[in-house]
Amino acid sequence: MFGVSRIRLVPGRYNDLSDLNRKLLDLPDWRIVGVGLEEGIGEYPYLVDEETLFSRVTLTVDVERRRGYYIWKFLVPLVLIVLLSWVVFWIGSGELESQMQVSIKCVLSVIAFNFVISEQLPRTGYLTVLDYWVLLSYIFVAAGTFENVVAHRLVRAGREGAADRVDHWSRVLFPATYVLLNALVFVHSLLLS
Repeated sequence: MFGVSRIRLVPGRYNDLSDLNRKLLDLPDWRIVGVGLEEGIGEYPYLVDEETLFSRVTLTVDVERRRGYYIWKFLVPLVLIVLLSWVVFWIGSGELESQMQVSIKCVLSVIAFNFVISEQLPRTGYLTVLDYWVLLSYIFVAAGTFENVVAHRLVRAGREGAADRVDHWSRVLFPATYVLLNALVFVHSLLLS
């Protein structure tokens, strides 16, 4: 083994890293923010040798995910599906069949959408902002289905006025709560980064 007293690694001709961005592999989902090359000495006491200090050069590449693709390809379509699921609040409470058709189709659309996007995203050991957004979308589409049943049960019990009030409040509360919870997820993700 050749420790630091015999071999010294020096960055040499790559001291100017300004054009390294072009030389790196094509990273369509990422933007290179910074590149650094640093000379140093590392201690490796587990090596059985006369010397435990070795010369090293560390290349650091800082990258940032490009968000535009994910916003337009994943988040916007998902939000549109959720918005479409809320159309049922304007369909008469007595028309359970029509409401349920819209609701079930929206639930199936979110499930299919989730399968499609899961194939295109990297696997992680934690939940991402997009995962939380999908989870909230599942909850709000399913909640709209349950609201249909509650309003229909009120109509069948002869309480049309109460069913209309439930639909009226759902038109306001569902979007407001959805926007608020997604804003909290977004702010939380910004605070963590």
